[in-house]
Amino acid sequence: MNADRPVESAERLYVDTTVFINLGKQGSLLTLVKYLGKRARIVNEVDVELQRNSTLEDFRFLGTLEMIRDWPPVAAVVLTPEQMQEVLDIKRAIAQPGDHPMKDLGEIASVIAAKADGLVPVISDDKTAAMLCSVRGIERLTTPDVLKEMVAVGLLESEQSSESA
Repeated sequence: MNADRPVESAERLYVDTTVFINLGKQGSLLTLVKYLGKRARIVNEVDVELQRNSTLEDFRFLGTLEMIRDWPPVAAVVLTPEQMQEVLDIKRAIAQPGDHPMKDLGEIASVIAAKADGLVPVISDDKTAAMLCSVRGIERLTTPDVLKEMVAVGLLESEQSSESA
């Protein structure tokens, strides 16, 4: 993998909801989708989260994803029963009183899927994903990493990138 452009050089990457939200807020959702291209993978839990959040006033821009032909580039990844059990076990272990029942499901599922898919990178700004990637030896990238690459290849101006970072 190219150390200067890990997103661009990855064959596959799992993308968490946080990245779509962060770049969508700055109006760069379509640019993100274009840059990720066929490398992007999302798990079913992230797909559901994106659809659910697209109905909320602050995140209506996520509805754009449903209008893009061939998005996601492959069907949302559905975890095996064993993988889903691992997700639920981790969720129970880290849950705090009062947490939303869906909190961290997408992040955890993305890391579990990335591990099963050959330790492919995960793009997430979430602390839970950071911790899980770290203990499982999975490369984690963040929105600023993606922005840096999109500026380097000319898809974004550096001013746009500093708005999200």
